[in-house]
Amino acid sequence: MQGRGAIIGFPLVVMLWQPAFAGSGGPADAAALCARDAENGGIAACQEAVRANPGNVAVQRDLAKSFIAIGDFDSAVEVYQTIAAVHPDDARAQADLGGALGFVRRYVEAVEPMEAVMRLTPDDVTAYRAAAVVYLQLGRTADAVRATRKAAELGDAIAMFDLAGFYRDGVGVAADERHALAWAERAADNGHLGALDLMVRVHLEGLMGVAANEDKAKAWAWKFRKARLRAGAAPQR
Repeated sequence: MQGRGAIIGFPLVVMLWQPAFAGSGGPADAAALCARDAENGGIAACQEAVRANPGNVAVQRDLAKSFIAIGDFDSAVEVYQTIAAVHPDDARAQADLGGALGFVRRYVEAVEPMEAVMRLTPDDVTAYRAAAVVYLQLGRTADAVRATRKAAELGDAIAMFDLAGFYRDGVGVAADERHALAWAERAADNGHLGALDLMVRVHLEGLMGVAANEDKAKAWAWKFRKARLRAGAAPQR
């Protein structure tokens, strides 16, 4: 299942106010130069752009990209902390901070901004899934189940499959094959390839309290094949 031990790739877009030298061009030119050089580690250009464009979040995020480009993730975290403090009710600012902290495995600190994102954007499934990963890393399995369930109830197939795994393995909830099967089937019905593969095996091998049924296994196998083709995967023989 995908919910245990996986590390979601966190976003790394950050901001920072820093002193810098004045440039010869205007603010727009400085911002354009920063945007051009950020992914190549153009820290000096972006520091100048931040100075020339106070309050311009886009420029500050480009500065963050320049730190990331040279592997200076600690500075990236500082950037997130600054922008989140200035914009406490901005979901993206909080998501950036939580994501950066999660990326450098500062999970305890990541909880507060991630919970802010869930509060500010209650229909954002990625916020719940990211929070679930952090909760799992901290051993807060019940909270991971709660966040995953919310994403699943919002229609996210990945969360549905993860929730099935929690019920199957008894992570954060009492082990329950019936609930595990129900969530796995919902994930499969929503096109999750892992869940479709599981449903084939469930009916072929008689797993999760289900009696083996070759006809049902074939029906799920056909759905699995079609889903793989839609996803661009090579068909299994």
